[in-house]
Amino acid sequence: MFFLAGYAVVLFFTEASSDSEKQCSKYHYEEQILHKMVRLEHRMELFEIEFKKMNVKLEKTDNDIEKGRSELAVFKDGITVEIQKGTDDLAQKEKTILQPIAFNVHKLASLQLDDNEVLVYQDVLLNEGGGYDNSTGVFTATASGLYMFGTHVCNGAARQASYGIVVEHKVVAVSMLYDLHGSTCSSVNVVARVNEGGHVHVKCLKGQSSQQFFEDRLRWNSFSGILLQ
Repeated sequence: MFFLAGYAVVLFFTEASSDSEKQCSKYHYEEQILHKMVRLEHRMELFEIEFKKMNVKLEKTDNDIEKGRSELAVFKDGITVEIQKGTDDLAQKEKTILQPIAFNVHKLASLQLDDNEVLVYQDVLLNEGGGYDNSTGVFTATASGLYMFGTHVCNGAARQASYGIVVEHKVVAVSMLYDLHGSTCSSVNVVARVNEGGHVHVKCLKGQSSQQFFEDRLRWNSFSGILLQ
């Protein structure tokens, strides 16, 4: 009987000790899990911070790449413009070398002109490049460059003749002649830059009611021009 009672006491303490160890082990496990979750959450926060930093760097890199592309496009456009300009200049020079530009005309269509009327020279002695039109008296530049123009004018006796060379609507050289007793002649020359398609002509600055210009086999009214470069 005493033996059974002792055995029961030992069994009770053994079971109590086992329950206590189980309870302690459970709390310890939960604590470890909690610590792991806290550490994991901290790592996630650090990862999120690093991820945001990386996004900022990537956005900056994208902006730098886009900026570089824009600068490259501008540079490419500039190079294209320069190449095209060089090509056009070369073509213009080749055109000038291969096709000289010069004209020499004389014999007025009318010897009596009004204010600002164009002197039209009918006889074409030279028209390299085809720039002079003897129906209008106007020379049209077929290439841009420096030109020299000259005109020779003769007046009638006791008649005043005023004239000027006009380059693209601007008078660049003028002269006037008058002789009470006979016909006289005078000339003017000018060097001017003319753009391709620009117009050049000689015009009467002051009209007369009667014939103010004169010409014969020894006195010619003429107009000439040549591309220098």
